[in-house]
Amino acid sequence: MRASDGTVLEVFEWRSAQAIEQAHGNPAVLALWSEFEAACEYVPLSSLAEAQHPFPDFESLPP
Repeated sequence: MRASDGTVLEVFEWRSAQAIEQAHGNPAVLALWSEFEAACEYVPLSSLAEAQHPFPDFESLPP
């Protein structure tokens, strides 16, 4: 999705809190996250104007 300021959002759904914890120790996941960090900036969802509304309207992006 894309916010009105051009920020691109990618939403991940975790199977469980344990899966999140395991991901933070998985070398393949850490390598992928390192590539993401080199290409983008992580910002809190609350920093986006749309997130200030109960039903935010983000632009859909093609797959």
